[in-house]
Amino acid sequence: MCFSCDVTFAKPQTFLENVECQICLSKQVQGVKRDTCHHAVCLTCFKKAHYGDPPPRPVFPYEKEIEMDFMENEWDERWFEDPLIRKYQNEHQAWVEKLYANFKECDPMRTCAECK
Repeated sequence: MCFSCDVTFAKPQTFLENVECQICLSKQVQGVKRDTCHHAVCLTCFKKAHYGDPPPRPVFPYEKEIEMDFMENEWDERWFEDPLIRKYQNEHQAWVEKLYANFKECDPMRTCAECK
């Protein structure tokens, strides 16, 4: 299980072979058993349902040391004067909003279609 799933679900997921996905209707693919019932979905639909379809993350405009300094001191006044940092902050905020929108769009996929 990946770190994100480990943190998100706090218990091991049950992975299965030869699943018929109730979302995309793929047959004989690897899947995950839902936590709330005995039904399963394919790995692709499981990932999309719980993590959305993430857009590419914006790239920080400077080397790693400056990025680490920025992450530790994000509200330092010196960053407000840097046009590349301001551009990055705007792009990052737009990226976060897209992540949230994608997650909300996939909300129906997180409910079992058979059990509701």
